[in-house]
Amino acid sequence: MGYTVIDIPMTNDVQCYQGVTLVRPDHRGRGLGLRLRLANISHLEELRSTARQVLTMNAADNAVMIALNNVIGMKLLYHSAAWVKNLI
Repeated sequence: MGYTVIDIPMTNDVQCYQGVTLVRPDHRGRGLGLRLRLANISHLEELRSTARQVLTMNAADNAVMIALNNVIGMKLLYHSAAWVKNLI
């Protein structure tokens, strides 16, 4: 089992945003994340024929998702940093 989402902004006909992709741990390693994202992109083409770009962000240490993005044909746009303070 898994889940993924693409945000389709009402104010931009060209760019959409690939959000979170989650796959239950007991279903990982079977290509489900890849199939989910590819199905989402295919559905996006039906919903927004003007879309030309799908942007996404991933943690630098998330090698699985980075590899998946490469398989799909996504290209690195830029590096960014996020900061966190753990409260525990």
